[in-house]
Amino acid sequence: MKNEKELVNELVALLPRKESKEYYAKKLNITRQEVEHLLAIVRNKNTTDTITKKVNLDKGTIESTLVLTYEPKDDVELAKLHKIDLTKYVITNYWSKVLPNGKFTSSVFSRLISIEEKNKEKLIEQLEIYFNNNYPIRQYTLPNKISDKAMFVYIADDHAGIDFKESLFDSPYTGEIYYERLNKLADKVIFSNQGAETLYIVNLGDELDGFNKQTTRGGHALDSLSNKEQFDIYIKARRNFYDKILLENTYKQVTIININNSNHTGNDYSYIINKALEFYLLGQFPKVSFINQEKFIDSYIWGDHTILLTHGKDEKYMKFGFPLNLNEKTDLWLLDYSKKLSGKYTSTIKGDLHAYSVNMGKSGRYINVPSICGGSNWIEHNYGSSNAGALLEIIDKTDKNITSIPIWF
Repeated sequence: MKNEKELVNELVALLPRKESKEYYAKKLNITRQEVEHLLAIVRNKNTTDTITKKVNLDKGTIESTLVLTYEPKDDVELAKLHKIDLTKYVITNYWSKVLPNGKFTSSVFSRLISIEEKNKEKLIEQLEIYFNNNYPIRQYTLPNKISDKAMFVYIADDHAGIDFKESLFDSPYTGEIYYERLNKLADKVIFSNQGAETLYIVNLGDELDGFNKQTTRGGHALDSLSNKEQFDIYIKARRNFYDKILLENTYKQVTIININNSNHTGNDYSYIINKALEFYLLGQFPKVSFINQEKFIDSYIWGDHTILLTHGKDEKYMKFGFPLNLNEKTDLWLLDYSKKLSGKYTSTIKGDLHAYSVNMGKSGRYINVPSICGGSNWIEHNYGSSNAGALLEIIDKTDKNITSIPIWF
């Protein structure tokens, strides 16, 4: 009967064939469990003494190569053999090949995990705290007959988590103030419907102040609280806002539209926070619909009305956003964009500039929605005070006339 050392040597000779454990067991006339035991011995004792590494401190990368008598089964085993700390580095790619002597050479390429990636992981962990399915299912029903009127709630530039306690014009903005403003807005939504039974809640972007205290393009520091604090403030206030409206059951059909493409929060960060709320709401009010708009601008139809929704400035390409008041250049751009649309009446609804304005052009209505945040240190120092607000509109499917109700805080 062969001893363990002899079996190990024979197994090492067979490993380049890359066969199954059952194959090795048959060849060695032993059990599969004994093969697994021998493989463990091989893995523990047969790495080479030297590992070749190239470390680039500027790029935060490591290239590592070593020779083994067997082929590692996955990247986790490779990380252990190459002495790569997976709490600090992520393996981007790796490869291995058999050498003429039957051994295997493996190379691993890894890079430092960025601060942004670590923060996103923390946000995901925060979701598990907020939405752990411990909430009871709420009753929410949709009747068959729905009126031709719809209420559109436009909320722009929440900037939840902005550090704006010291206002030059005595108009500070904190998480508590944001919560109360949304709470008051929920009351207006419930009691101002004028017979509307369909509700669209439109979030026009910049929900949070900025990821890692930066806009999507970087370049200058923002007066923001931490990512975690921004997330907590937004989720707490929005969850109360949605609960208050939906539990009243005033509206028979509800759609929430999130304009994710904005210059402070951006598609990724907006998607994470709004998807978190979607997970929560689908568990409580499963018949509510959600739309996450990633385009800079997109169109929506309500009867004879075409509604163009945009934050007003995108996360990547635009050096200057759409203006507060409609000018010839923007009017022509919108007219060109609207050629493909079929509605009789067109409205462009945007945020971004923390001010309210209503214009009419060749392209139709042009509305700049006030910011629920109001001002900021940058706005106050450069432009003066701002009026915090939101906008409600009642739109009948066939009527050109629209009821606009600015809400001021």
